[in-house]
Amino acid sequence: MNRPNGIGDAWTLLLQLGELNRPFRSRELSECRLPRAWLQFTGISGLERLACGTYGRRGRGYSRICVATRRVDRGFACLSSALWLHGLIPDEPADAWVCIRHKAWKPLASSTPNTQFVRTSRWPVLEDLCLLSRWNVPTTAMARTVVDFFRFRHRVGLPAAHKAFELVVGSGRCTAAEIEACADRYQLRRWRPPTH
Repeated sequence: MNRPNGIGDAWTLLLQLGELNRPFRSRELSECRLPRAWLQFTGISGLERLACGTYGRRGRGYSRICVATRRVDRGFACLSSALWLHGLIPDEPADAWVCIRHKAWKPLASSTPNTQFVRTSRWPVLEDLCLLSRWNVPTTAMARTVVDFFRFRHRVGLPAAHKAFELVVGSGRCTAAEIEACADRYQLRRWRPPTH
């Protein structure tokens, strides 16, 4: 993108960032060759600060998980947040669950309240990620979501993993065989679907 010629061009760029169907990070201004000092004028431009270094259009009502995933590089929604984004649970979880790379930078807890981070060295293949909801949040596909519940059962508990399996299979949008295949892709051997 070309460097803005003046105040009008810079203002237009700010408004375009604010119109994105997601929050944006202040460093995206640098990619547009626009000084971050322009963010001092969020009150005039109709933008608002959503979290440390993260901005969006005022009044859009961005979800916690939408803001949390924008705070980290290549982070994506997982676990309970993924279930909510897939429409399998009615209310957004109290904590936003974000998966990041094993050695990735993690924001300070004070700058990302109500956010739980999990790390993985087994980064998902393209077929196990999708963009969901009006905010285009990168999210684990249903099979990978269940596999993650079993992988991180020490954080969420085995009953939650069994519940996730029942919700996903019960929705009719994913089968136990697809979950088994996903578990094989990530070499997760210690998982068992609930038995009745």
